[in-house]
Amino acid sequence: MGRGTQRHNGVCKTIRRILHLTGVHSSEEPPMQRGPTRAKRRGDILAFIDNQTHWLDVTVSHPCVPHNVPSDGPIRPRYTAEKAARRKIQSFATIVNTDPAVQFLPLSFEAYGSFDSRVHTFIDSAAIRAERAGFNRTSAKLLFTRALAVSVQAGTARLFMNYQHRLIAQGQPQISFWGPVRDRQ
Repeated sequence: MGRGTQRHNGVCKTIRRILHLTGVHSSEEPPMQRGPTRAKRRGDILAFIDNQTHWLDVTVSHPCVPHNVPSDGPIRPRYTAEKAARRKIQSFATIVNTDPAVQFLPLSFEAYGSFDSRVHTFIDSAAIRAERAGFNRTSAKLLFTRALAVSVQAGTARLFMNYQHRLIAQGQPQISFWGPVRDRQ
């Protein structure tokens, strides 16, 4: 399993926990039912929310990767997440548009924990369902937001630590937030 895949799967697992806590049945990585590219594309989570089928697809992107940096200026909060969501909507359009009963929801995150606006909408609706189940809506919203942010950031920290271990194994200098770590004598 790839290093980025572990972070992605951790976020998917957190989303499924949120769905479960709010009484929503979901399944992981089901095959797409229709579309010319169904063998190549599938959502990460199939959820049945309020008598409607939703395909959820999770993306975690790093805002400093060259192709994610805006061409019209500096890096902006949520720019990368919004760009990833638009890309997912385009790539799944032919599949999802064939069945009007299915709602497609791309959930895009940035590596440092920032969310796409659709994630905020998802969290809001989950908090409403949690309130129906007897939880405090504000507390549920805070819990879900923090759980997702921690899941993304923990995955990013694991990626960084794995990278450090690979550098050490190869005999290369370690990297810290302040630059290369030099041997101290």
